[in-house]
Amino acid sequence: MEISANISRLDLFKMQYILLFKLRANYFFIALLYLVAGLASFKLLAAGDVAVWVWTWLLIGSVIFLITFNLIIFIQLVSATAEKGWIGETLFRLEDESFYEKTAGTETRTRWQAIIQVYRTKNFILVRINAYRIHIIPKRAFANDNEFEKFYNRLVEKVKNAKQAS
Repeated sequence: MEISANISRLDLFKMQYILLFKLRANYFFIALLYLVAGLASFKLLAAGDVAVWVWTWLLIGSVIFLITFNLIIFIQLVSATAEKGWIGETLFRLEDESFYEKTAGTETRTRWQAIIQVYRTKNFILVRINAYRIHIIPKRAFANDNEFEKFYNRLVEKVKNAKQAS
């Protein structure tokens, strides 16, 4: 079973926001930013007004988070090229022993046991290979909703069977 999809920068942008609270590493990153914000506004706590300190802490943490997160996304979008395999025409195939992906710049086979997780949203299938490698398969690449569901179900089945066998 295979599908060809044209991955766009907008797909990458949407993926980042979809995964924001799905990946545990992001929780650490967010907690660290809020810790820094709390320490930065600690003088307000010494002044005795806890409510002002809490609101300032939340505001500073949120601003730092939004700036940092969006800056990271911006850098990824600017540096995304077809030669790196991030955007452009991509072929995905469900093989007997592996998940196959081919782009203008990459060709990979990932054994089913190595796939960490498969996510499905309204418009995407996301295949998480490791902390930094996630394949995005847009729903628009499929002829209809039934084909999208069929591909997703077969993908999940292959991952589940491989993990149970190992």
